[in-house]
Amino acid sequence: MAKVSLRRVDVVEMMNGFNAVKKDPSIAGEKFTYAFIKNRKAVAAEYEEMQEYQERHNEERRAFIDSIADKGDDGKPSMVKQKEGENEVVTPSLSAKAHKQLVDYDIAWAKTLTAYGKETVEIDLHMISLADVPKKVGTAIIDSLSFMVKMEEEPKKTEE
Repeated sequence: MAKVSLRRVDVVEMMNGFNAVKKDPSIAGEKFTYAFIKNRKAVAAEYEEMQEYQERHNEERRAFIDSIADKGDDGKPSMVKQKEGENEVVTPSLSAKAHKQLVDYDIAWAKTLTAYGKETVEIDLHMISLADVPKKVGTAIIDSLSFMVKMEEEPKKTEE
């Protein structure tokens, strides 16, 4: 096991790599499979924490929208139907001022999310050598999972 420092955005990329391997059961190898299972579990814990962070934001955003939306006689947000492509959606009615507040809120959230994604987390990972990676693993997948492959140093050449 090795403690590896990663940015949170890298955790998402890692989960994409795990999911790609999971879809192809023909990718096998004893050491690779063991490391895959161990590392997927470790990375999934951080990934779930990131999803919970996003969900908390979504709840806060819904509450913010409710607080700035036009209110009906019952004191609840007024709802309007809007056409989005072929779908019809129901959204809270917002004045121009409230809409600007929501846009500003979303811009601030985008900045917060970008900073959050750049934060470093430490995860204990099981490392394997490049020789233990099955030959069937494509370059896109190996790129996503390269964090768990220890790169051996090339032998130093001696001067003759």
